[in-house]
Amino acid sequence: MINIAQNQMPRQAVADIRCAVYTRKSTDENLDSDFNSLDAQRESAENYIKSQAHEGWSIIPTRYDDGAYSGATMDRPAVQKLLRDVDAGQVDVVIVYKLDRLSRNLLEFNQTLKFFEQHDVSFVSVTEQFNTNTPMGRFGMNMISSFSQMEREVIAERIRDKVAASKRRGKWMGGVPPLGYDVNRKEKKLIVNAKEAILVRLIFRRYLELKSATALLKELNDQGHRTKTWVTKKDIRREGIGFDKNKVYKILKNVTYQGLTKHKDKAYPGEHEAIIEQSLFDEVQKLLSENTVNRGNVTRSKTTAMLRGVLICGYCGRTMVPTYSLKKGRKYRYYVCQTATKRSYNECKLKSVSADKLEAPIKDAIRKLISNPDTIKQTLEKAGYQMADEIQRLVTSEKQLAEELATVKANAKRLLAEELQSTRVIDSFIREELSRLESQTLNLEYELEQVRNRLAYYNDHPLDETAILAAFADLDALFDELFPAEQERLVQMIVEKIRVFRDHMEASFKPDALLDIANELGSWQLKTKCRDDKTSRNAAENATGNTAETSVIIQLNLETYRPQKQILLAGNKPWQPVHVPNDDQTAACTALNVSLAHRWMKLLETGQVKSVVDLADLLDRDISKLRKIMKLADLDPLEVGKVMGNQ
Repeated sequence: MINIAQNQMPRQAVADIRCAVYTRKSTDENLDSDFNSLDAQRESAENYIKSQAHEGWSIIPTRYDDGAYSGATMDRPAVQKLLRDVDAGQVDVVIVYKLDRLSRNLLEFNQTLKFFEQHDVSFVSVTEQFNTNTPMGRFGMNMISSFSQMEREVIAERIRDKVAASKRRGKWMGGVPPLGYDVNRKEKKLIVNAKEAILVRLIFRRYLELKSATALLKELNDQGHRTKTWVTKKDIRREGIGFDKNKVYKILKNVTYQGLTKHKDKAYPGEHEAIIEQSLFDEVQKLLSENTVNRGNVTRSKTTAMLRGVLICGYCGRTMVPTYSLKKGRKYRYYVCQTATKRSYNECKLKSVSADKLEAPIKDAIRKLISNPDTIKQTLEKAGYQMADEIQRLVTSEKQLAEELATVKANAKRLLAEELQSTRVIDSFIREELSRLESQTLNLEYELEQVRNRLAYYNDHPLDETAILAAFADLDALFDELFPAEQERLVQMIVEKIRVFRDHMEASFKPDALLDIANELGSWQLKTKCRDDKTSRNAAENATGNTAETSVIIQLNLETYRPQKQILLAGNKPWQPVHVPNDDQTAACTALNVSLAHRWMKLLETGQVKSVVDLADLLDRDISKLRKIMKLADLDPLEVGKVMGNQ
């Protein structure tokens, strides 16, 4: 090899090499000062670039500074911007003060170096004097990066040990202070907040009295109590919010109120003062352990429910979850709104609904959907066009893979021929490149074989519309015979979501639901001839989308009524209610209220008003008082006559 310096050859004009300087600092300490650590790192890098000015090095004005970011991950704004600029071809050299400024994770560090190499970008560390342009530089960088990762892990282990040791001594190690305590920033310990401590004691005592977290939750929220209001280290005020069950249980189980500090599964005497005496805390824990709510919820969550995950409360928008209750050995299944379970039943208008009232109409809607020949035919047409696109994609992929495979084989053959004709010994880099080409060849051959097998399978399994229609018919007939888990899976495939109201529910179906079911009804696959006319295909898809039913509104009646009892006078003649011109005058007259009760019942029975809720809204009356008046429709006619005679 010719040495240019020794042979006094003329020096060529150097190209402009664009250098990007990346800096990082783990903490935000002194970042607001005039000259901080980031500035010092950049100054060192700038001096290094000036020393390489004879090579054409120049600094990019853009700053890539990450202040208060750990090197354990690459999820940092400045480093991500740097990678984007490298990918855009705007950087030739990346310079850092030390290797661990870029990353302390060996895997991510190596991946970043590989990314730089793919874009012909060099990487330089100023203090370690490493450069990725040389094999020794790359080796040294990997060694330093390994030590950086080890240092990060050792530091993390030391921090964990320090936290554990501090908690064993009963010290407060930071975080959100529990209700009833404030934090003394100077002494780093919890101090009792007298006002909040009263509320904490109230929560413990009332739970023992009520024996119900739901009742306690309602009482706390009704009285306007809120969770902890606290101030962060940066003087940001976090306001308290309303209680829910999780927050109530967290308070009742918190050993901090005993004056203890918990670390993992162990508790140690703390430096702070206890709020709850030992006897009260033990009684609460005993009641919690005896309460079967938690175990019942786990069992209920594992119970098969056909509409699990698709029901939404139409009033508050929260998911409705399945549950059940046992009475005299009989199981009653419900779907309950999460607002009712986590906050209070009074805060949700819907609360809970019997499972049978929701599942039965959905079954009917699904049965109509899968038994509609027109809908199935449209689905098959759409499947045919989609399969045509899939076959076309496979054909294109087959051609591209074959061309790429031929290119790789040619490159490997050429490289091997050149090395065999050379008198040099094949070095490790050539062996590595040959190994890479061989591995790439095997991968391409495997992918090409998979594509060809898929194409052959489509050709051997044509579409049989008759068989598909018969399969859908069988599914319709066997729907009620499916196991509950199978019905649940079928619903998950078909139904997008169901919004439930008191008088109706809105069910929307997935656009390609029947297509997904068709692909599972048998061992055959959908296949059709490949078409090049995309205009006609798109038109057919649009027509399918316009005609297929994707949503349905189902009328419900979630109100429960007493069976109607018709009042008969002598001679079996129906008693006629008194006509009252002004409803406001009925408050003091029982007879007139009876007349109103019959009138309202008739409105409900004839369907002029859908529910008691709608009737209450129409009359602008309190629903509880309205129901009491409606019960008067069951009065004995003689008693009614006596009352009317006295008026």
